[in-house]
Amino acid sequence: MTILNRDVLYLIIEELRNDKNTLISCLSVDKTFCEIIVPILWKNPWKILKLEKKYKKLLLNVIISHFSDETKNYLSQKRSKTTLILNEMLKLFNNEDIKFSHLYIPKFFDYQINFTENCCSGIKYFSCSTDIKDNILFELVENCKSIEELEIRFGGHKYNNGIGRLIEAQKNLFSFSLIDHNYHRDLSFDEIIENALIKHSNNIYYYKITTSPTKVLSSFVNLKILEFDDNRELDFLWNYSLPHLQILRVKSFSEKGLADLIKSTCGSLIEIKIDYCDYYDCTDIIQAIYQNCPKLKYLKLRIGDWDIFEFEKILINCQYLDTLFIIIDNLYYWNFLFDVLTKSSPIGLFKFKFNLIFDSFYIPLKPFFDNWVGRCPILLSFDMTTAEHMEDLLKEYEDKGIIENYSNLCDDDDGFELGKVKMMI
Repeated sequence: MTILNRDVLYLIIEELRNDKNTLISCLSVDKTFCEIIVPILWKNPWKILKLEKKYKKLLLNVIISHFSDETKNYLSQKRSKTTLILNEMLKLFNNEDIKFSHLYIPKFFDYQINFTENCCSGIKYFSCSTDIKDNILFELVENCKSIEELEIRFGGHKYNNGIGRLIEAQKNLFSFSLIDHNYHRDLSFDEIIENALIKHSNNIYYYKITTSPTKVLSSFVNLKILEFDDNRELDFLWNYSLPHLQILRVKSFSEKGLADLIKSTCGSLIEIKIDYCDYYDCTDIIQAIYQNCPKLKYLKLRIGDWDIFEFEKILINCQYLDTLFIIIDNLYYWNFLFDVLTKSSPIGLFKFKFNLIFDSFYIPLKPFFDNWVGRCPILLSFDMTTAEHMEDLLKEYEDKGIIENYSNLCDDDDGFELGKVKMMI
């Protein structure tokens, strides 16, 4: 087998840095793969590990392994751990030999740490609350110019306006998130943040907010990923253009605002994910998709009986579609939906996920599977209750080769990487 040059292999793996499943699967290839991949995974372990208690414990054990022998012996005697562990971790920040690449500062953080230039000059990812202390922020503004990904979380009703200076001080900021799930906040703080972001308008390619978009969004001329992460319905008028947007993820939206936003992307979208739709007619949104998204690969959308006819036009016009996540709302014409899927699905579409938001287990899947014979085997996922109810049927068609794999998990990362779109930035 031809041996890849190590530098070339590094560049290839670096492009997969956000695809954790691929990285983890490559660890066992050989020593060279392992030596390249492990540092990438450890740049930000919180991003790779899930939030379950057992994973947190694994990470904590690794951190504790770097403590002094005296501290580890103390902990092994099962004495009070919290204060001791905290003190040991804080010592890491005061160690001139340690450099940090990712830093999270939680709400109400009030500990004395010296954020020296040597410690902070290489930080790529930074997350903090709006109540961050002045002394911490001052040192970061002075010593940290390398942040590429910045997340600001609202901490109650406290706003440190110095965050604007931190944003302005960065040299290569390309990702920004502003997370606020409160209904009321200081709008003057928003203005400070937006004015600071203008400096980076040519570089921002990822933008995540929890409020209705403002004019500053139109200044991000190279924006590729846009997320609206809030369950409240966002209502606004959109008359700007986002010609380079590739990925759009929203939770709750006014139908017209979302349809206009999709139209403004000029055919560049490859992923659309709409988590929650309270309105009963998605016609405008569906039309906006099939009229303006010829490159679409991944789609998550709620569908009712009244949407199926228009939905078929998405399958016909979006010929690159390979992953479809359908949220089912009181659907009675199952046969019609499955007929449309078998008749009109593009040849590359074989990943299906169904999430039922009502109590019904009658889903006529057998005819759908029978009509799928001769096509690419299906990767399939249902919500847990439905999948358990249909276990025997799913296993039967897996044995026949119609289904390649099925899952009963209903999150976006369910084992076969639904909708994982890789972008070369």
